[in-house]
Amino acid sequence: IKDEAGMAKYVEGAPPILASHGGQILAVDNDAEILDGKYARQRMVLLGFPSLDKARTFWNSPEYQPMKALRERSSDQDCILIEAFTDDPLPATG
Repeated sequence: IKDEAGMAKYVEGAPPILASHGGQILAVDNDAEILDGKYARQRMVLLGFPSLDKARTFWNSPEYQPMKALRERSSDQDCILIEAFTDDPLPATG
């Protein structure tokens, strides 16, 4: 986080927009433990949406754009869209 005040405004303003698109905050970890690799972030936020289309609609919505710009100014981040958790997880043995 480069700007704590900016992130505070984002944390206040983004959740209502997220909720209006069917999204929810599933997890936040401010001290993520990197076990392997070169991932350089400590904070992890996991959002959930009913569908990929709903996630994309939120991401591109006019009402989210000012919040997105604020987040980009206030922090370094990586944002990744993945399909979903499944009811049929892959077996650990492959």
